Amino acid sequence: EATGVRLKVTGRGIAFNTAVGRITGSTSRTVRVRVRPRRPGRIKATFEVTSTNAGSRSTSRKITVRKSRK
Repeated sequence: EATGVRLKVTGRGIAFNTAVGRITGSTSRTVRVRVRPRRPGRIKATFEVTSTNAGSRSTSRKITVRKSRK
């Protein structure tokens, strides 16, 4: 069981950090987050998951940010 799990998302104009809780062994968990980058365009975002007892994992993805229609 992974305890003290946290998700951190960073990139150009993105700074997001939240607690996820705990994840039992041999399972996965989907976490939905809403980030609000400062500018539209194509950016690289890094998603890093850490826990107090099970180490860390990270991955980078390119995402496209569009202007909102308000």
